[in-house]
Amino acid sequence: MQAVAYDRGAIESFLDVLRGIKNSLVIKFTGSEKAMLDEAERTMVNLLRGEAGVVEGERFSIQQDSNGKPYVLIDTDQDIFEGKSVDECVRIAKMYMKEHFQGQALDVGASRAFVNRSSINEYTHPANRRIDVDIRNAKMNASTELGNLLAVSEFLRHENDDGRHADVTNGWEVYQTHFVLNGESFVGEVKVKLTDRGKLFYDITHIEKAARID
Repeated sequence: MQAVAYDRGAIESFLDVLRGIKNSLVIKFTGSEKAMLDEAERTMVNLLRGEAGVVEGERFSIQQDSNGKPYVLIDTDQDIFEGKSVDECVRIAKMYMKEHFQGQALDVGASRAFVNRSSINEYTHPANRRIDVDIRNAKMNASTELGNLLAVSEFLRHENDDGRHADVTNGWEVYQTHFVLNGESFVGEVKVKLTDRGKLFYDITHIEKAARID
């Protein structure tokens, strides 16, 4: 990557090849593989726009641990949270998610789920307000990587609804996702509603610190 950063022609050629692979009707990608290709494409486009500068090695958010398990390295647009209070970070995360994810169907493991305004409101202002401050901060910082967090998630279980969500007609799908922020590892559960209109992303819950990822 570093060798082609100064050569616009080489970057354009690489981008054409990358898009050809992404749009292939023969190759079938998993959610995490597609997200990695999407981010590689974004990096190339940013280089062509002059927004990214020289790329020092591979700085993709989706990475793999020593066992080949994918996780998300939270490094996208983290400057927007610097020096901000907890409440300010919540507002920033909400605005960012509305701009980048609202109205989209995102890959969740091997499936897809729609993200709407309610999804974003629940993520930033969950019903359970008794969340550790460090966990809450980590969740807000991770908001910029929502697409990647969902893409690397792995299916855990199906749950029946407890009767409190009128739009849930077929229960819930629960996935597990892993991410790293400032050297600390976290694990959380991705909750997806199964409704008459399809799958709807609800929130990432039960976030807690996890064993260090190598």
